[in-house]
Amino acid sequence: MIKINTNHIGDLPLVVDGTEDSAILELSSDAGLTPNGKIHYNLLATMTGMDLLVTGTVKLAVTAICGRCLEEFSMELSVKDVCHLYEKAEGQEINVSDDIREDLLLALPLVFKCSPDCKGICTGCGANLNTEKCSCGKKKKKKSEPEKPDDPSPWDALSALKF
Repeated sequence: MIKINTNHIGDLPLVVDGTEDSAILELSSDAGLTPNGKIHYNLLATMTGMDLLVTGTVKLAVTAICGRCLEEFSMELSVKDVCHLYEKAEGQEINVSDDIREDLLLALPLVFKCSPDCKGICTGCGANLNTEKCSCGKKKKKKSEPEKPDDPSPWDALSALKF
């Protein structure tokens, strides 16, 4: 648990630096994400009147599965703008673990990508297009390519209507 005792904060801010077990994230095994080690945090605790202001950074190394090519890769998940205010915290010990957990979970991308230019896998033969050529010869249709004239359009039925 990441706890801050406000009794230890004087006129100058208190630096809270350390590591926390990644188990606080409570990630299921089927999430496609595996923490590599501990959560590293560097926080600055400041009393603003009777309130506690906690700012800083948090980072964690993870192994994820690419949403395009389905390969495992390592990345660093980081939150550079941690900022939490705890009201009427003077003289108390405040547990900030839940808020740090939430910050890290909100920083997760919707889809993990091993690189911005990942080509993914072929939908025909399943080849990883980053490492090998497609063996089925299936050509991906580009958005700029016009439809073939022999392909029926879903709008043809509307065009045939007579008003």
